[in-house]
Parts: sequence; structure tokens; C-alpha cells
Amino acid sequence: MISPKELIFLSAQKGLKILDENEQMPPGHNGPYFDEETPVRNNAHWAMLFLKAFSLSKNKDYLIAARKCISFLKNSINENYIFECRMKEGKDKVNGLIGQAWAIEPLGFIQEYESDSEALHIAKKLIKQHKYDKNISLWFKSNLKGQEDGLDYTFNHQLWFTAIASKFSKFDDEIDLNCLDFLNNLYKNIQIDKSGRILQSIKINFLESQIKPFLKRFLRRERHFYNLMKEIGYHGFNTYAFALLFQSYPNHDFWISDLFKKILDYFSSTEFSKNIKKTKYGFPYNPPGIEVLATSKIFGEVFEFDLNFVDDLWNHQIEVSFNRDSGLLSEGSFDKNTNMARAYEAILCI
Repeated sequence: MISPKELIFLSAQKGLKILDENEQMPPGHNGPYFDEETPVRNNAHWAMLFLKAFSLSKNKDYLIAARKCISFLKNSINENYIFECRMKEGKDKVNGLIGQAWAIEPLGFIQEYESDSEALHIAKKLIKQHKYDKNISLWFKSNLKGQEDGLDYTFNHQLWFTAIASKFSKFDDEIDLNCLDFLNNLYKNIQIDKSGRILQSIKINFLESQIKPFLKRFLRRERHFYNLMKEIGYHGFNTYAFALLFQSYPNHDFWISDLFKKILDYFSSTEFSKNIKKTKYGFPYNPPGIEVLATSKIFGEVFEFDLNFVDDLWNHQIEVSFNRDSGLLSEGSFDKNTNMARAYEAILCI
């Protein structure tokens, strides 16, 4: 079975060939949602993967490839410092907070290897283009015109935007203060089931967050089951973002809180172990084998993981997703282009 390091190198080697044959890395769609995406997301993911391959090998071909992907991102940002990320009729073009977060992730990561003031400027401008309300400790979306476009009610979007924005906190005090405020007040906005499973929506009010979900559990059983399976598939995606946030604020009290322990405990639940291989939001879309391993690597000192189960998830990920002939994470997914780009998440496993 291949290791995370081998996955990074095998993917990066094949990625070089793909990039050499194209102007940029190919776009895809967002898995089971089937929203056609621009090349922004996948080029951002591949830039991260190329940078990690460079850091491990010092092979400058990978750095050159990362620069090419980042150059594409620089040329894709509009005059309002917003990326167009998807092209689905009836949905926003920016893909909420998450689309923007993914787009700027490598603009911060490259600073670890070389100074890129233009990339840094773009990322800081984009983050600040999104209103942060300290009264509720949440971010608002921004449309392509740079105008406020309402709250993003999806919790993992709020979390990922903060986690990636926090990578720029050392370059900007305002960003730092907003990210810390989000983390300090996270308990006000996160919803978790009694099992520890993170719910998809932020807390809204008692009616929306308590009464309606309770009624749906009995009156709309199919919808309740759909949400349950979705949240199972996204649990590792959430804890991966927490791992990124931990890297920025490792001494924060949240990491030793009962709330966070309960979230990590969910990986040991029967509900998770029985369903993670069944949900379409797991291995066919999110890569839980990578995300749970990354979570265990980052939080291994504050929480005891079942490492046999963690290894089983990693091995299952490779078994169902990795194509040994192509050397890419291209199998068993709704969209092979996005799936093979998400191999980049293995950078936290090394």
C-alpha cells in the first residue's frame, strides 16, 4: 500500500505531464452536486501539491509547476478581488466562502518557499473583501462585484474560510483578529449532534436549529437520512480544516475543550464506522481516508485515535480511489479531475 509521501510524488509526477500539455490543470465539477466549475479550484489544489513535492524533493520542476498554477490564479482574479469558481445556473458564481478559500490557499503556502508579494496582496484583499461581523463572529459572502451577498450558512464553509484566512494572519493584524474572534466564539455557531457529528448548518435560531430539525427527523425521514449521511461524509473535511486552524493557533484553549474532544470522539462511533464507506459524500467525493489520517497526525498529542481504524480508512481510500496505471487518485469518484487534485490534502499526513 502506498504512503502519503508516495501519493504526493506519484500525483505530482503525473501532474507535471498534464500541465505540460495544457495551459492549466483541468477543471471539474463539485462531485455529487454536479456544479460545473472553472479551473480555479483544481489549479489551487495542484499548486499546493506541487509545492509540497518541491519541499520534499527540492526538484525545481515542481516549483515551476506551482508557479504556473499560481500565475493562472493571479490572472483569474477579477478587478474586485473575487474569483469566479462555478458556472451553475441558479447558484452563486463564487461558490460561497469555500470557493474563495480554496483559491487563495496556495497564495499563502508559496510564501514558505519564496516571497510572492503579488500573491500575498491578492489574498489579503480577497479576505478583506468579505465582511466579518464581530457581533455574530461569522463571515458574509461577496459576489463577483465585490458586494456583500448575505451570510454563508454552511458551517464547513465558515470554518474553511477562517482556517485558510488564518494562514495570512501573520501578515495582517485585522485578519488575525477576525480569525481569533471566530475561534473564540465558535461554540456559538457550531452545531453538533449528541454523538459529536458536526451538522451542516451554523446555528441560526431556536426554531431553525432545534425545532425544525427535530420535526424533520420524524416527519421527513428521507431528508433526515440524507442530511445524516452528508454530515458523516463531511466530518473529516471539517476536522481537516480544524487541523489547519490548529497550525495557526496551536495554543488556543479550544483544542483541549470538551466540545472538540466530542468532535474527535465521533470517529470512534459506530455511526461513523458503519456509514463512512456507504455515503456518497465520503470516498466518492471527500477523501476521508486522507482527512482522518491528517487529523490524527495533527491532533495525535491531544487525543488518542484508533490507529488501526485510521489505517483502514487510508488503505480503503487507496484501494477505491488510486489508479496504479495512471498514478493518480482518479477512480471511484463523481469527477476524476477534482478527485485527483484532492490528493493534495495528503500534505498534512506527512
